[in-house]
Amino acid sequence: MAVNTGGEKEVIHQPFEYFAPKTINEALKLLNKYREDAKILAGGQSLVPMMNLGIVSPKYVIDINNIGKLSEIRENKNQITIAPLVRHYEIAESKIIKRAIPMLSEAASHIGDMHIRHRGTIGGAICHADPAADYAPVLAALDAKLEIQSVKRRRIVSARNFFKDAFTTELKPNELLKAIHIQKVGQRTGTAYQKLEFVSGGYAVVGVAALVALDGEGLIEKLVVSVGGVERRPITIVFNGDVLGRKIENATIEEICGAVKDKISEPLSDIHADGEYRRSMAAVYTKRAVLKAANRALGGE
Repeated sequence: MAVNTGGEKEVIHQPFEYFAPKTINEALKLLNKYREDAKILAGGQSLVPMMNLGIVSPKYVIDINNIGKLSEIRENKNQITIAPLVRHYEIAESKIIKRAIPMLSEAASHIGDMHIRHRGTIGGAICHADPAADYAPVLAALDAKLEIQSVKRRRIVSARNFFKDAFTTELKPNELLKAIHIQKVGQRTGTAYQKLEFVSGGYAVVGVAALVALDGEGLIEKLVVSVGGVERRPITIVFNGDVLGRKIENATIEEICGAVKDKISEPLSDIHADGEYRRSMAAVYTKRAVLKAANRALGGE
């Protein structure tokens, strides 16, 4: 069967039943009926290749691309809401996101090539939960809230609790990720995402998201660091104690980087890098992300 994922049609050599609901309720009813036998088709950048390779063989494919409400970016006074079908390039180019949460735009701009960024969606990437993907540490650092819907109930899950393991999330078979809610950061708060990749647009060998808030004297008021690509799920540290109330200077940075290295207990080893290299690079990229976020907190770029 041929499935259109936004460009040329992809041919999948296995039988399945295809649905293209027009509303969220229709999609939820299908998920509730077919559960583990169904897969959601968003951008198709993960699902379609996996089906072609026989890694997954759903009996039912539910294409949600005709549901208009799932493709919006909305802003109010306190937060930004991103629907799951928003494409990577839209996040990378959104003036709203660039202004309020620049590291989310940075992360999106690092995903794949232009072809992938125009097809792939934030919801699809989040729910796929690849340990080396870019959004997870960013959303964890921001403590984004994920709105999850089923036929019977709606619930909110923190991004810090959503990613359970490699390719495993809090999402149940009869649930749909409906929206991502992100609180706007305050004044004198900066965010940054720094990524080690061996190929431009490739998966993160290490990806570090940092959020830094400074008080009127330039002392650390809040610091969150989240690291992706190193373990099977993002590692997030909300700093407290001795780090708070200090200046961003060499001794402080060294302590922050040391805390990140200490938190990494089971680093991944693969063809791209071994675990010890990833642990070392996590410290290097933490330093870069924290310094860049602190500079933005002071009004820099």
